[in-house]
Parts: sequence; structure tokens; C-alpha cells
Amino acid sequence: IIASVWLIRRKSLSEVTAEEDAPSVALSSPRFTQLTLLNALIFIVSIVLLLVSETRPVGYFILMAVFAGIVFVQILGITNGSGWQKAIILGELVLLALNLTWSVTLKYPLYIGATDIPYHLYFIDSILQSSHVTDAMGSYQYFPLYHTFLASGVEVLGVNLRDGFFILAALAYVPTILFAYLIFKSITKSARLSLIACFLFSVSAEFIYYGGYMVTRSLAFVFFMVILYLLFRQPRSIGFIAVLALFSATIILTHQTTLAYISVILALFVGFQWLMARPQSNPGSQIKFTSIYLAIFVAAFVSYWLLGTGGYVQEAASSIEVSELIGPPG
Repeated sequence: IIASVWLIRRKSLSEVTAEEDAPSVALSSPRFTQLTLLNALIFIVSIVLLLVSETRPVGYFILMAVFAGIVFVQILGITNGSGWQKAIILGELVLLALNLTWSVTLKYPLYIGATDIPYHLYFIDSILQSSHVTDAMGSYQYFPLYHTFLASGVEVLGVNLRDGFFILAALAYVPTILFAYLIFKSITKSARLSLIACFLFSVSAEFIYYGGYMVTRSLAFVFFMVILYLLFRQPRSIGFIAVLALFSATIILTHQTTLAYISVILALFVGFQWLMARPQSNPGSQIKFTSIYLAIFVAAFVSYWLLGTGGYVQEAASSIEVSELIGPPG
């Protein structure tokens, strides 16, 4: 954050992107296509390795590293105005994420991550058995969107609960790569810088881990990325406002505590907009819009907590009091 503020204060972002837009060594279209075909072959071989091995062999990780390295070379050598090349690179990043995720969740008997997954499978199964949200879900009955989405998907796919859960969870998570690119592109106006940032985001340990451990807060993160992109997007219309309102309501019904963290992030976002605002860019309308949205968002989820959750706030307060009485372990 400090480096970003210093950089933007030091020189205009347009100057930075102008320096980065010209590749030192541009890839010709035939060479780019050859690298894409090589990655397709590597991808197929990696799947074959997974099918014939009991666990993920060392060769699999080597292939995935080479795959990612080729993608990075393609990003560095991409030519300006090549929309199809950008689409291929983003597609490769999505396939890389799905491969790394499903190689764990669909290959091994039951991936549990940090132990929350069995609980969520139980909640989803309760919906499948009763065809509605039940009090067996505890406080999640007030925030049921994650479980109803996955239960509906399992029914549509017609597969067992475990496979349906992990297939749908990964497919719901990887769109964050695309929205990360759109957000970075809105900020930098540079396709290459945006793809590099998107590449680093998609191969980070946190992203890969939560691709497999896709719990409620992970789905809330997906919706937050959509909301963040919509806040950056220009121009705005009635349809845009409607989509923003829809995703805001969706995230409120997905995960409770994430809403407070998102509010803090948006408040910091508004603060940095004020800090980095340049008079010639007329930032007032953007800051005003984000501030109004933040106020409405906080009012909406606090009202739902107090009026629509049947005592969730009281239950949460009681849990905090009990944990304080017990004290830290040891």
C-alpha cells in the first residue's frame, strides 16, 4: 500500500503504464500460438498423470510450473491491441487454477481444508433432504445463499454431494481471476500490467488454498470482487445500479462477519481516493458515489442483522461473552 501511494504520488499512473506497455521482446502471433499449443499439451499430460497416479506426483508439479512459466512469458511478450491473446492468457490462468484445485478436491477421498467443509456438506445435505433451509444450519439459516446455491447445483448436475460441491465451488471461485483483471485494468489502463498483477494474484498461495477450501467467506470474496469492479466501472446507468444492488443483497445473505471486513476495506478505499485525488481528474463524483454506497451498504446489513435474523446479533454477543469468560487456552 505504501509503495503504491508513493508511486502514484511520484509520477502519474499514465506515465508508468506508458513505460510498461512496450514489451522488450514482442511475441509474434505464430510464436504465441505455438506456446499456447504447448500449454494445451502440458495441460492434457498433467490430467493423464493425475488419472494414472494415486497421488499428485512430482512430475505433475513440474508440469504446472512450466505451464505457469509459459503463461508469464506470453504476458511479457503480448502485443498491444491483441484482444484474443489477452483472452487466451486469462483462459489459461482459469484452467491452471481449476487444475490445481480439482487435483486435490476431486482426487483425494475428502478434502476438509481447515475442517469447515464437513459442516457445510451437512448443511447442504439438510437442504437436499428437506428442500428448504432448516434450523439445523444454526446461524447459517439467516445467511443461506452459499448452501442453497450449492444444493441447487448438486440437484441440477445429478451427481453425489461431494463431487457436486467441489465442482461447483471451484467454478464459482475462479471468476475472481477475471474480475481481478478488470479491476487492475480500470486502475492502470495497461493490459500488460493488469495481466501481470492478475498472474501474481492467481498463483498466490492464498488464492490456490481457498480454491479448494471454498467456504462461505470465499464465496463472499467472489461477490466482493464483483462489487469492487462495479465501483470502479464507468459510466454508470440504472442497469448498473440494479446489478450493484443485486450483488450487495447477495453478499449480505452469504456470510455474516465478512460484511464488517468489507466495510472497513471500502472505508480505506474511500480514504485512499481522497489521498491520491488529483484536481485535474475531477475525482469528486467517484468519491461521493463510493461514500454513499458504503453508507447504504452498512445500513443495509446492520438492519438485516437487527431485524431479519431472528436474534443473530444476540447469539453472536452471547458467544463472545462466553469466550471471554473461558479465556484463552492454556
